[in-house]
Amino acid sequence: PNGLYDISPQETMILQPDQNQTLYFMRLPQSSFMNPALTPACRVYLDFPVIGSTDLTIRNNSLMFSDIIFPGTGTNADSLITILHPDYNIDDFLNKLSNNNFFSAEFNTNLFSFGFRAGNSMIHFNIYEKVEGSLGIPGDVFTLLFKGNESFIGDQVNLNPLSLNLSWYRSYGLGLSQEVFSGFRLGFRGRLLAGMANISLKNSDLKIEIDETDFSHKLIADLSLNISGPVTFVKDSTGNIQDVQVQDGIDQSSYFVPYLLSFKNPGFAADFGIEYNYYDRIRVSASIVDLGFIYWQRDVTNLVSKGEFTFNGIDASPAFNVNDTNTIDDVANALVDSLLD
Repeated sequence: PNGLYDISPQETMILQPDQNQTLYFMRLPQSSFMNPALTPACRVYLDFPVIGSTDLTIRNNSLMFSDIIFPGTGTNADSLITILHPDYNIDDFLNKLSNNNFFSAEFNTNLFSFGFRAGNSMIHFNIYEKVEGSLGIPGDVFTLLFKGNESFIGDQVNLNPLSLNLSWYRSYGLGLSQEVFSGFRLGFRGRLLAGMANISLKNSDLKIEIDETDFSHKLIADLSLNISGPVTFVKDSTGNIQDVQVQDGIDQSSYFVPYLLSFKNPGFAADFGIEYNYYDRIRVSASIVDLGFIYWQRDVTNLVSKGEFTFNGIDASPAFNVNDTNTIDDVANALVDSLLD
């Protein structure tokens, strides 16, 4: 397993699969990111920003690129078409989706690292920046988007799998790979973490019920959005959010440099690994990396939405009645006010 357990005030946790598997078969310094017991072919190494190690990983559990853009058939056989083409059966696309469609991305860039051998030991130190995010989209969202609400009349749109998490943090790691006996190595790395920003959605309940008699929509929500970052939420006199600003009213230059070097969102992580070389032809290794936490406590905002809202449609008749002073904007604004309440 590879992923960071992010413990916010709501104790949100995340576990993500591993990446960069090919590093296991390369005698490079970066292979220690996968397993701290692995050692490079060199005796000493230095790694600097920009020219050093940078990687981007994108994954999902449902779709390939060819599921969205692909060669057409029939009269479109000489062209590439998308799922939005009028001749394409959108049900073929919807059948490829799962109930929870998970998309994630991860960006790592090395700021500085070095390592050296000392006898049968390898000591390594690194500082790197990581941004990782994940988004879970319910399959019902795509059905609602492409086919409307017809499939859900008398039923409900299940939005419970909806999830969101985005983290940006820095890691300072010091590790040791030690040969215990011939061919067998143990590795450990401890890492101090400095959280920069986090957005975490806790979805306890989210669904839309569509009445089969009057086709009204009832939105049922029990959500909390936890944010740690340099943002300010501006509210009106009734408590409704009017605007989101990035630390308005402060000297940006004097704020962000200390912010980026701050340890006010502290954390710790540990990596463990073993490696056994058997007759120089068979290698057995195992590792647990990124096992740890970040306690998000700087510039924390917790937004909660819990309740129900029924949408019966918009009565547009006042806009067409010459004796009615209400405009369609007045009607729409009244609806928005009700939804915000």
